[in-house]
Amino acid sequence: MDIISTKVLVAILFGIIRFVFGILPIHICTWLKISGNVEHGHRVVNETKRKTLNCYVVLVQSFGGGVLFATCFLHMIPEVYYSVQDLRKFGKLEGDYPYSQLVVSFGFFLIYFLEELSQWLLAKVPKEPCPSTSTSSTTSVISKENKIVPEQQNGKNVDEETQGNINPSVELELNPEINAELEEIIEEEIKTRQQIFRCILIVLALSFHAIFEGLAIGLQNSVSNIWYLFTAVSIHSATILFCIGLEIFLAGTKPKTIVIHMFFLAITSPIGVVLGITISLTTEMHTSAKSLAVVFLEGLSAGTILYITFFEVLSREKERRVYILKRAVFLGIGFSLMAGLECIKIE
Repeated sequence: MDIISTKVLVAILFGIIRFVFGILPIHICTWLKISGNVEHGHRVVNETKRKTLNCYVVLVQSFGGGVLFATCFLHMIPEVYYSVQDLRKFGKLEGDYPYSQLVVSFGFFLIYFLEELSQWLLAKVPKEPCPSTSTSSTTSVISKENKIVPEQQNGKNVDEETQGNINPSVELELNPEINAELEEIIEEEIKTRQQIFRCILIVLALSFHAIFEGLAIGLQNSVSNIWYLFTAVSIHSATILFCIGLEIFLAGTKPKTIVIHMFFLAITSPIGVVLGITISLTTEMHTSAKSLAVVFLEGLSAGTILYITFFEVLSREKERRVYILKRAVFLGIGFSLMAGLECIKIE
């Protein structure tokens, strides 16, 4: 099988694997014996079986962390370095500046700042309603109306004692109902806005990551490299999508909504692979050296994997305080597996 056919096959497999693992929680929750009812926005589960499932998921994520670590440092970053050396060899770059490290760092900080931007945008959505403003304005309007009507009734003024007896009783009858209704409406609107905005940001962030992961595969120039990266990225993305699908299902999200989200997340990696194929075919390539554009995109992809490895995988592993020894073992197994595959590929 030639390189193009392999990339197309990998793109199709990427989409299928990501989609299947994304919607798998909907079906596996039957095994968890989740009831059809939703209490307080969360589904009722068998906690014993959920803990068992959580243990397996945690260990697979640790394994995926070791896989990504090895992929980043033993494959992607060295490949960018050798590509830059080839560009120097054929006169496309001059000097001894560490261009490979620079472009990888650029990819790392690009994802970092995009993540920070998404967090900042999410923080701009109000987390709590402002009932005090609405309450005060409602109260003032009611008070003013109650003061005006008695004073102008029959063209006579009502004394302060009578007016004082009327206003409090009216406020006690009207304000609690109106304020409670307003607070409930505001809270529902804000919760809806937050949920929609968070879903959009999560889908966009994961889609961006997936496109660059697919791009890294689409830019490869050997069949062994393609399958190597495919194995590494598939393990990581499959476990991540499974965890996301499980959490949003247990939060009470409709299965139809989950399927739609996972469909869009599933097609992003194949899109990245297709982009990589297109760039590889349309960019002018030297017989031995890649073009500057391809090397730059490879560096961005390596920086993306580097960010995911440290800020999303290893950072999460350090925060966990369960299955510590098992996680460390699976992390080492994942690294050893990809290190062994890299050794076989080189030989």
